[in-house]
Amino acid sequence: MNLRQALPPFLWAALIWWVALVAVSVFASPNPIVNLLWGSGVWIFANLGFLGTALLVEGMLQQRVGVAPAEETRVLLRIFLGLSLKLSCFALLGMVVWAGREKAMTGILMASATLVVVPIGGGLVWHRQNNKEIRN
Repeated sequence: MNLRQALPPFLWAALIWWVALVAVSVFASPNPIVNLLWGSGVWIFANLGFLGTALLVEGMLQQRVGVAPAEETRVLLRIFLGLSLKLSCFALLGMVVWAGREKAMTGILMASATLVVVPIGGGLVWHRQNNKEIRN
């Protein structure tokens, strides 16, 4: 299974969680626009960090299995890109959370839960799909 086959459950989990973020920001916070903007920033950086992790792991697994010499440079670039994306997104995530901590706590707390909800929700769906494929 490659990254393109494994990604859709995680994308759906991220989108559903963003809809929940919008609902909470609009209906349960005193300043909905500010909470939505700050929360969306945290949500974007968290999900880009997950994408970087996925690229990194896929590249490392390809390198471990072995690739043709012509493909080795592409795989190493994917590993470097994934690691760079992951580290920069989590650094930016920390900066956004630190900068907005007093302005938009509702949105930032909801978006920070992305770090838990998306891997668990997407992983459960992905696991169920893989179990169905294995059984058939």
